[in-house]
Order: sequence, then structure tokens, then C-alpha cells
Amino acid sequence: MNKRRNVIISIFIILFVGGLLYFTSTKVFQYNKPVSSVITQEVVNNNSEDVKEDINKLFSPDIDLNTYREKYNNKNIVARLEIPNMFNVLITQADNNDYYLNHAIDNKYDKKGTEYMDYRVTTNSRQINIYGHNSKTYDIPFRKLENFLDKDFFDNNMYILLQDDNGRKIYKIYAIKEVSSDYSHMRVKLEGEDFINQIKNLGSNYIYKRDIPYNENSKILVIQTCSYTSDTSYYVITAILEE
Repeated sequence: MNKRRNVIISIFIILFVGGLLYFTSTKVFQYNKPVSSVITQEVVNNNSEDVKEDINKLFSPDIDLNTYREKYNNKNIVARLEIPNMFNVLITQADNNDYYLNHAIDNKYDKKGTEYMDYRVTTNSRQINIYGHNSKTYDIPFRKLENFLDKDFFDNNMYILLQDDNGRKIYKIYAIKEVSSDYSHMRVKLEGEDFINQIKNLGSNYIYKRDIPYNENSKILVIQTCSYTSDTSYYVITAILEE
């Protein structure tokens, strides 16, 4: 009996240590900062002079991206992306849109990949597309984007921060939709009326949407992750830069 109990205890210790090593060895920068309970939706939406300051309080302090470039020996780190109550991650960018589908932030092969920016844009582009995997198995950041499928969550979580070497940009979430055949959101260098039509399209056939004014000079952030409706389906979240 004692021998059997010792075997069970040994197995438990091995599993616990193995799990602990896995989580402590994870190299992806991620820090979740909960929204302060004193910053209510009502305060964020009012017209006081303190609105921008209140919105900024939703987010973590800016970081020195060079620190993380050195830490992970990766010059491809271009920004950090934060959605309060969800995730706060580093964003990479390669010279193609395939590399970070199966490489981690330290450039080692990893089927979970890492979150990355479309190679055709910069952090100053009028339209910035960012991609990342979804997963039913792994607890990866963009899996949490499915929270926006809940109406209450969508209504009460509306801001996204993108920080680059020049500071932060704050976007307000415009719409979430699911696409399975029309991938026009991946056209990233549109101008004038074509750009206006792009935003209209991103706000059509939506799951949820809010009214936000925009024009041909607006800037948008487009975040894409897989859905499980089909092998060719994606959730697309569009946000418009706060002016």
C-alpha cells in the first residue's frame, strides 16, 4: 500500500513540476492589467476635458521596446498591443505574412506562432493589420478575442492601445464580424473613396458594431484571428484611431 501511495505521489510531483516549468519558461511578453473599477464606462464616454486622461488610465505604462528586442534577440519586435481585460502582448513583423505563423517571439519554431503585423504596413500606416492564432487547446492571447462575441463584453470594452517607438495610439473598436470568403480587409493600401468603402465593408454583416464617425483621413486597426465555423473563417475586429 505504501509503495503504491509513493508511486502516486511521485507521479503528482512530476506532473506539477513539469507544468510549472512549462509556464515559467514561456517567453512571450504578456501582462494583463485589469481596468480600474473607478474608471467607468460613463466617465470614459462623457465630454469632459479629462476624457483622454481617463482612457489612458485603462492601459499599462509604456515600455521600452528595445529592452525586449535585446531580451529575445529579435529586431522584428515593432510594437505592443493591449486590450484591457484581455491581453498585453508584443507584436512582431517579418518580411512576409507566413514566418510568425509558426515562430515564437524568440524566433524559435513554435506551432502556436506569435502575434504579428502585416509586412506591407508600418505602425504609421492608415490601415494596420495584425494577425494571430486562435486555439481550442492553448491559452494564447488572441483566443480571448472571442470574448467580443458577448454583447455585454463588446459594449463595455471598446479601446485598444498600440504602442510603438514613438509612443501610443488609442483606437476605439468599431465592429466585429466573421468572414469566410470576402477577405477584402487584407487590402491595406487604399486611398480616398476606396478607403471609405473599406471601412463601410468592415462595418457590414457585423456581429456587433458601434457608431463611430470616420472619413478618408481616418486611421484604422484591423485584428484577425481564426474562427471555427470553417477552415477558411476568421473573426475580424476593426477599430478607428481616436483623434
